[in-house]
Amino acid sequence: VIAGQVGVNPQVEIGEGAVVTGQAGVTKSVAPNDVYAGTPITRLRDWKRERIAAAKLPELLPRIEERLARIERAQAELSEEES
Repeated sequence: VIAGQVGVNPQVEIGEGAVVTGQAGVTKSVAPNDVYAGTPITRLRDWKRERIAAAKLPELLPRIEERLARIERAQAELSEEES
């Protein structure tokens, strides 16, 4: 099954029973009996994980920046102690 607005490169094979969701970009051959989404194409379960992780990035960014600042401060303190 190939849903609407799907782009398929020439020379790729779509396996028997494979499902390609709408607006996907098929850039490589896909295995039979699996569901695919996204551009470039990926298995639907992996695509969902990627989307969930991407949605969490804005809330994680301040924590990452704070930890990087702590590391930089610790490195500066170590450098001062070694001098």
